Amino acid sequence: MVRWIELSNRIFNLPARTFLTGLIALWLITHLPYMQLPACGNHVWRQCNTLAVAKNYADESMNLLEPRVDKRFDKLGITGPQFPAYEYVLALIYKGIGFSEHWHRWLSFLLMAVAIAGMYRLAEEYGATRTQA
Repeated sequence: MVRWIELSNRIFNLPARTFLTGLIALWLITHLPYMQLPACGNHVWRQCNTLAVAKNYADESMNLLEPRVDKRFDKLGITGPQFPAYEYVLALIYKGIGFSEHWHRWLSFLLMAVAIAGMYRLAEEYGATRTQA
């Protein structure tokens, strides 16, 4: 099996670090027109729910174990989703910088870039040589 780093070297004849930096830059350039948009797309309901939990953290309570949704009827709105790490970090951004429709996209971009860098480090650690990585 050919490793993806070796494949990038064969196709582009570039060091993997340059290839990965270019990949992240290409992603940013192609997504830049959409970074200012509010939640939209086929799974808009999920995005809106995530953003509502983050906004409710920032506006009501930063208690990590009590995520609140907007659709609460006569209840408190405390719900049981997945562990709300993403929502909590987004709420911290809302608290520090202020609410805006586009912060979730920038946070997702940052997490994607960190994930690509982490995969690069894993490839280095588990078999790829310095010249391949």
